[in-house]
Amino acid sequence: MPTPVLPSKSERRLKKQGAAIFPLQRLIIIILVVLTIGSFVYFNVRIILNQNYDTGTSVLAPLEDSLGDEKNAVTNADITNRILQQPPTSPPTEPIPDVLLSVPFYVYEDFAWINGTIDKHLISNRNLHHSFNGTNRFKHGDDYFFLLASLNHPMRTRNIHEARLFFVPTLLNHYDYYVEYLKWELCVNDRCDMELIDYTREQLEKSTAFQLYPEKHLVVRSHFVSPQLDRQKKYRKVPGYDAFFKETLTKMSVVTFEAKEFSIDPRHATQAKQHYHFPSYYVGSPCLGIDGSTTSNRSLDVALIAAMKDEFHSRQLICDWLAKRSPAIQSVCGKGNRCPTLTQTKFGFHVAGDTFGSQRLMDLIMCGAVPIFTDASQYAILGDWIDWDQLSYFLPVYDSSTINNSTGLPLDDNDLEVNFMQRFEAILHDNVGYEQRRQAVVQHIPLFDYNTIYPFDTFMYLFQAKVYPETRRTTSKWPALVLPPAVNTHKP
Repeated sequence: MPTPVLPSKSERRLKKQGAAIFPLQRLIIIILVVLTIGSFVYFNVRIILNQNYDTGTSVLAPLEDSLGDEKNAVTNADITNRILQQPPTSPPTEPIPDVLLSVPFYVYEDFAWINGTIDKHLISNRNLHHSFNGTNRFKHGDDYFFLLASLNHPMRTRNIHEARLFFVPTLLNHYDYYVEYLKWELCVNDRCDMELIDYTREQLEKSTAFQLYPEKHLVVRSHFVSPQLDRQKKYRKVPGYDAFFKETLTKMSVVTFEAKEFSIDPRHATQAKQHYHFPSYYVGSPCLGIDGSTTSNRSLDVALIAAMKDEFHSRQLICDWLAKRSPAIQSVCGKGNRCPTLTQTKFGFHVAGDTFGSQRLMDLIMCGAVPIFTDASQYAILGDWIDWDQLSYFLPVYDSSTINNSTGLPLDDNDLEVNFMQRFEAILHDNVGYEQRRQAVVQHIPLFDYNTIYPFDTFMYLFQAKVYPETRRTTSKWPALVLPPAVNTHKP
């Protein structure tokens, strides 16, 4: 049996001295250590939450701490006897200036991935760049900008009992694209990838407000890969994917990609009739350091800066036709840097690529150029609440006028060219119409600029108008915004 090793005299002396420390002194030391660590964590978190993004005239204020007791309120059963069951209020007698939304809404801030990272890079860095010659704003980053706007909107309530509508700020566009499509890692604090989705689903399903009124909850899922993911059976093998995307999500109202609706679980088919889908706008990017609203003297007649794939026949035709008419028509067409070109052109062609929609439309508006739509289907995917006639021209490459009346067949490329260019030259000579549209575009830049609160406010008001039609208003500061018709609430 080994001989036990006894402590030396010096070791016994130190141990005895340590034991003799007065208990109050130990407590003070512990408190000081805890306060030091707590202060360090608190101020670093505040620095992150209060990042002051250089957003010019943006109305997005720095984020505020607002968790408080809200997390407990979400699952409080007495919601059923509170304001949620009472009739909705009418719009305020004196509406908040410039804001359409007039009913309070609640944000599930636990699902706000404001400090999330993608492969250890902050999500915010992927959304706030302004330069075309560097990294654009993520064109499907409307989920992120809606998150920011929801936390700072004046109609937001931090008391779920007061809410009429609910916003779920989970970044599903980022999740679908970066996690499911590119297989990158998305993390928020100690949760990553499907753990984030599982947590969102679990907390929503526990919420009494969600149990009672799932259709009054709005979420953004507007990435072009999202409908593709749902159709691919292989993703059904991922634990938790179906539970959220095929069940929880289908109970909610959704901002979608190009007017596409998601598949509905048969178990929720009846309830789904009450849900609403709103086609999203792409996130447009201005040119860094150039104010598109002030550049009225433009040296170019028209621009089309776009990818030129073999299957993009319309784009190639337009560039070929413009090249033949140079220098009579000053144009830039094809691949290249969109800045500063878009701030130097009067018009910009909006031509379909992989789909009818494109970030290009919003880029043109952000740069103060007048868009020219080239296909009627481009209007259908944008929703019906913008009067595009005030902001743009329509010049189709193919329509009824491009059909040979005698043969019933499409015109050949030569005839198409003559037909198209004659009408385009008429647009170029419409000086009065151009100036009217240019001024209208400039006036409406904030309505489409995701760096302001107005895109979120527009979608939330459209949501409000669906859920509570009696609260619809008849006027707004945006002449091109088509408001839902007012409902007569007076009984005869």
